[in-house]
Amino acid sequence: MLPNHQEECLNDILLSIWMNIKDFDNKKNTLKNWIGVVSKYKTIDYKRKYLKELKLYDIDDDLNIIDKNLLECEIKEEVNYLLQNLNEKDRQLFIKRYIEDLDIDTIAKEMNTSSSNIYMRISRCKQKLRKLVTKN
Repeated sequence: MLPNHQEECLNDILLSIWMNIKDFDNKKNTLKNWIGVVSKYKTIDYKRKYLKELKLYDIDDDLNIIDKNLLECEIKEEVNYLLQNLNEKDRQLFIKRYIEDLDIDTIAKEMNTSSSNIYMRISRCKQKLRKLVTKN
């Protein structure tokens, strides 16, 4: 059980003792043993409850999220490595086109050039990056 579950269980045990003290019979048992029995059964109930919750909880979901995050991190590192091999203008062009997902006309207006020039620069950048990838 986790620490917060332990605290919750302990609180429930104390409440149960408080609410059921009228059922205690000192002729049958000592107070210490009666508290021990109440504690034992409350703890068993809590373990059953949290084991059911753990069975319902699918750890594969967390692993998929972790794998996805790790993969995204690796892809970003690889993209950054590749983009470092481009000059600053081409790097910005690539980021605008493929990361920010801007269309060619918008990029051309922002960079104050023609669309055909943007297509040509992107094509040259792709060739350069292909050579780097096949080289590695």
